Amino acid sequence: DKGPDVGGRLLDRGGSGPQAGGFSTVEEAIAHDFGYFVQHCSKLVLIDGDSSLMVKQAERTKAKVKSVMKKDLSKYEVERYGTQFVIEGEKYLFQALLPREVFYSIMMCKETVEYFGLPFDKSFSAFVNPEGRGTLLAGVKDTVLIDSSYNANLSSVEAMLSMFAKFPAEKKWVVLGDMLELVEKEQEEHEALAEVLAKMELERVILVGKRVGKYTYEVLQGRGPVSSFPPASARSNEL
Repeated sequence: DKGPDVGGRLLDRGGSGPQAGGFSTVEEAIAHDFGYFVQHCSKLVLIDGDSSLMVKQAERTKAKVKSVMKKDLSKYEVERYGTQFVIEGEKYLFQALLPREVFYSIMMCKETVEYFGLPFDKSFSAFVNPEGRGTLLAGVKDTVLIDSSYNANLSSVEAMLSMFAKFPAEKKWVVLGDMLELVEKEQEEHEALAEVLAKMELERVILVGKRVGKYTYEVLQGRGPVSSFPPASARSNEL
């Protein structure tokens, strides 16, 4: 069958465990799976050129390959109720809290639209941020809640925490649940998450789940204010 003309994919560096096929890491297995999109594109492939995994998978296609790279992003700012990207001299404003990595998607969208000869709306006027992906909620006493509970792996959590580190607030709390489908990487990834949290300036960390309670909490104990609860016993007054 004839494949699609254009394909673009920003690779997640986490998710399910390695599949049969001699892959040494979760990342390699996922990259190989997404590589089928690349393999079957016929004219243009857009990739994250900063990812060695994606660059390797791009070798599977006969189509033209165009890379989007960090050097294309000249400015990234997080404000109380929005995010600003400046890419190749153009400013993009979103009324949502988006991680820096979203700039790859912005550029891939632009390249795809222009490839088909369509007008590109740099205001993204029709953009709707899915619930649970950086959703802003008004809290009590002038607090702001950022809901990023839709899904999680170490890469996506790191991206959101990096964004949160730039968020303009004097006091910051983080409430985290388990990262699932990590199989044999479960302990390693949750301990790595603890190291990410330990480097942040947070007033408090609340962990809800057996995996963060077992692995993340153990690493964080004694390194800052942290509480851990199994899901069924997490109480609203603790939040």
